[in-house]
Amino acid sequence: MRLSVLYYDRPNGTRWTHGLRLHALPGRSIIGRGTVLAGGRPMELPYDVRREEEDGYPVYVLEDRAVRSEAWVVPGIGLNLYRFSIERGDESIAVIDSPPTLEDLRREPYHYGVPVLFPFPGRIPQGRFTFGGRTYELAKLDEEGNAIHGLVASRPWRVIATGPSGEDGAVLVGRFESPEFSVLAEQYPSAFRLDLTYRLRAWTLTIEARAENIGRDPLPIGFGLHPYLRAPLREALT
Repeated sequence: MRLSVLYYDRPNGTRWTHGLRLHALPGRSIIGRGTVLAGGRPMELPYDVRREEEDGYPVYVLEDRAVRSEAWVVPGIGLNLYRFSIERGDESIAVIDSPPTLEDLRREPYHYGVPVLFPFPGRIPQGRFTFGGRTYELAKLDEEGNAIHGLVASRPWRVIATGPSGEDGAVLVGRFESPEFSVLAEQYPSAFRLDLTYRLRAWTLTIEARAENIGRDPLPIGFGLHPYLRAPLREALT
């Protein structure tokens, strides 16, 4: 067995250690960005994460070149995964209903892609709730006067790590920290941090969330995703 260090590249050029893992396959271990050892020889991984720009927004593209699948994420609008496509033969199949433009997504952040709903999914009537003996009022309300789907889907996130992994595929990790937005201090009982990890490998896209109370008081939370999946896909995949 071999001990391997998995790491992803941070945007600032440093590396973020993902963990230590034991591999049961003899002669094979992760050695770095996009490369594995196979029988003692470096072998390029088919995964990649690249940074591009669309409609004036920085976006990240997770890619598995072996099966030609791609997932597009825009950190500046809620870390929304707004495009996910796979290819079969000569046909490109859109799995997610994407916005016409990213400006459309900015105006309606809950209507396209995969909005992240935190620290509460659903609606809070009149945007007012009581917790721990104190009443809180949320600023953003819908047309019916209710707060809807949390506080993070329309705000910018930070990308803290990207890169390929032999086990996880193409990986992107984003982070939202409520203290970066002073307006939220009076709207919610405690400060919070939410890390979201996207992993793309073959035709499988996984999303992992990790929430943390970084304030001094109890934190009421709920988490949800609101994926706009295109249907039907069955005819295209048979």
